[in-house]
Amino acid sequence: MKKIKFNKLISLFLLVVISMFIYNINLIYANNINKNIQITAHRGSSIFYPDNTFASIDEAILENTDYVEIDLRITKDNQVVVFHDNNLKRVDNSNLKIEDMTLEEVKKIDNGSYKNKLFSEEKIPTLEELLKRYKNKVKFNFHLKVRDKDRVLPKEVSKLIDKYDMNSDVIITCSKKEIIENYKKENPKSKTGLIVGKNIEKIENVNCDLISIKYDLLSIELVQKLHKNNKEVHVWTINNIDKISHAIDLNVDNIITNDVILAKGILNYKSNK
Repeated sequence: MKKIKFNKLISLFLLVVISMFIYNINLIYANNINKNIQITAHRGSSIFYPDNTFASIDEAILENTDYVEIDLRITKDNQVVVFHDNNLKRVDNSNLKIEDMTLEEVKKIDNGSYKNKLFSEEKIPTLEELLKRYKNKVKFNFHLKVRDKDRVLPKEVSKLIDKYDMNSDVIITCSKKEIIENYKKENPKSKTGLIVGKNIEKIENVNCDLISIKYDLLSIELVQKLHKNNKEVHVWTINNIDKISHAIDLNVDNIITNDVILAKGILNYKSNK
């Protein structure tokens, strides 16, 4: 009986030692700040500017962002436009959807007054207009807003990126695994990422270059696992000091935020401590 108790004590002791070792290794990893973390402006500088507009992108560039995250949709006549929502409710109180409108109809929409009357001249840009305007000025994370089996949007996006020779300045992301893996297969030189907001099971096996993950799912174990599988970790969308600081401590590769100035400030402070 005494031997059994002794063996249990030994096992408990070893469990504590191993747990402390793992904890300390993780702590060392977490405190080794990655000074190359990049910052992405979520839909441009979207706190005071209407998102996904030239005004918000211009401001994000002034804020010295590394990337601008932009949402892409396809019109009824297969034109790629820059717009986030499924319908126009937030912008002009309409239930119309981009996919049910022609580009000519889309271009008539006031895409700025909902934020402030100062932006009443803002229109919904096309991807081609965006690429022409910002080539060699900033890098982009293009979020494909697609239906499950939509092949038109990815194809048209790929054609335009090739046309303007911007593969090295662009990341293609999507929340649909099949779409992003197919894009990577057809465009092997493109940098691609899966957007994950719920299930993280086996995401390290997805055929892409990065995982763009919701902050609530972030952990040091996940970051380590993804890095071990040669995948970058991008985290979204965080706008306060504690969350940004925590993401930096976990050595993510890219922070997606509405507040580029805050994120840059925290990163500079922690990198120079």
